[in-house]
Amino acid sequence: MTSSVDIEDFIVLCERSNFQSRDVILEGVRSKKYELTRSSLDVVPARRMLDIYSRRSRHVRQFAPNSEHATRMVGDIDAYVSALENATDDLIKLWTVSVDDTWSYSIFEGTLAKRIFGCIFTADRRNFSIEEWDELWGRESE
Repeated sequence: MTSSVDIEDFIVLCERSNFQSRDVILEGVRSKKYELTRSSLDVVPARRMLDIYSRRSRHVRQFAPNSEHATRMVGDIDAYVSALENATDDLIKLWTVSVDDTWSYSIFEGTLAKRIFGCIFTADRRNFSIEEWDELWGRESE
């Protein structure tokens, strides 16, 4: 469970940052409609995240022509990559805001800049049938 101090710190972090879905996330966390979790993992160098998410953008982009979800993810990832390009010496910490059992936001904090660099809306594969997952990604079921 996330402490009230973590929630307060996260809200302040959001308020001083400008990123996609900011207002929706703030409202959800403040109202306790959404669950906030701070990753227990150590920070990751921004240069490494830039490499990972540049590749991820190229991968997800192939689904975008047939998938609203992929199109949204590409926009989220590209905004994050753009922020990382200007902060390659920073260290990144992950927060997760769970909307429900299926959907969540992965939120990336630049710990040196003390602001959020990116936010990606994601789906939990475990909560979809094969057919639903294929439909989400715009693929035809085999």
